[in-house]
Amino acid sequence: MESAERFTYLIQEPFERALTSIRAAMMKEDLLVPMELDVAARIKRELGIGLAPCRLLFVDCPVLLLEAATLDYATVARFPLHVAVVGLGQRTSIHVTGPSGVSNAAASSPLDKLQARVLQAIEKIAIRQRPWALVG
Repeated sequence: MESAERFTYLIQEPFERALTSIRAAMMKEDLLVPMELDVAARIKRELGIGLAPCRLLFVDCPVLLLEAATLDYATVARFPLHVAVVGLGQRTSIHVTGPSGVSNAAASSPLDKLQARVLQAIEKIAIRQRPWALVG
């Protein structure tokens, strides 16, 4: 299986405000966030360990989902795209992992299109970072 490319962005807003900005940016690109997972709250509830705010957004586009379903149902299992949002005080980091390990090159096209649209939306509100830029 191929490894997925990772993209990291930084937005100069606190966590909750950044989430609102991210959701609005996705809507402007006709992307949906049909589900969210509050990772920090779940870990706190299940394990009693406190973490920085962290939310996993599940982003998709119905048209691209339909395209994937007509090409190869195995590709549908890779939808939606996951976007991790992590609070860093007055800043927020955004992490996107691209599709990987898709066996049918034609079937990866809807995933590539989805990733491109997600990155386009994020780049309108945040600055891309190198992985080591957030350390410290």
